[in-house]
Amino acid sequence: MKSHSDINLIRHYCNIKHIEIFDSSFHYQKEFSHLSESVFRKYMSRLVEEGFLQYVAKGIYYVGWKMPEDIDKRIEQYFLSDGHNKGIFGGKALLYKLGIINEKPEIIEILSPVVTKNRNIRNYYVKPLNSRVNDTNTIELLELLSISIKNDLDEDSQEQLIMAIGERLLKYKGLTNSPMLGVYKIDYSRVVYSKLAILLEPLHKSNEVKQWYENQIEISNKKG
Repeated sequence: MKSHSDINLIRHYCNIKHIEIFDSSFHYQKEFSHLSESVFRKYMSRLVEEGFLQYVAKGIYYVGWKMPEDIDKRIEQYFLSDGHNKGIFGGKALLYKLGIINEKPEIIEILSPVVTKNRNIRNYYVKPLNSRVNDTNTIELLELLSISIKNDLDEDSQEQLIMAIGERLLKYKGLTNSPMLGVYKIDYSRVVYSKLAILLEPLHKSNEVKQWYENQIEISNKKG
C-alpha cells in the first residue's frame, strides 16, 4: 500500500508542477529524499514501463505518454531556465548564439542552475552554474571573458568577441550589490576576474570585482 502511495505521489508531483523534463537526481534531492535511492530508481523504471515517463538519457525523462519530436528543444529550455534562475549557453554554443562563429557546435554547452555535476544529455553538455546572480548579462560577461583567455579564435572572431564583451560592460550593474554575495561558489578562475577588474578600471569598479572574488574564495575555500 505504501509503494502505491509513494509512486502516486511522484505522478501527482509531476502533474501539479507541470513538469515536462524530469531530472531524477535533482527532483530526488528536492522532493523525494525520504525514499531510499534504490526504491526511487525502481519507481522510475515502473513509470517508464507504464508509459507515464519517457526515457531521454541517464536520469532524464520526459513526462508524457509519447516522446515529442522537439525533445531536444524542450531539454534546452529546461536547462536554460528553471522558472526562477536563468542558465546560459556556454563556450562555443554562446559564441554561435551571438554570431561570433558561424559553425554550430555538435555538442551544445549549457551552464545551468539545476544541475550539481556535469551531465551529457543527447547533444548537450550541461555544467553547473553555481553562482546564482540572476543577471544574464553579468553571467554572459564572465563566460565571454573566460572564453577570451583561451584565445583560440581567428582575428575576425576575436574582434567580435571583444565587441560582445564591451556591450555587456556597458550594461554591467555590479556584483557586490547582489544580496546573495558570499552565498554561492565562484565559477571562474582568478584570471577572469583580474581581467574584468582591468576592463572596469575606467568605471572605478575594479576594487569591487576584486573584493567580490576574494570574499567568494574565503567562503567557498576554492583557489584560483
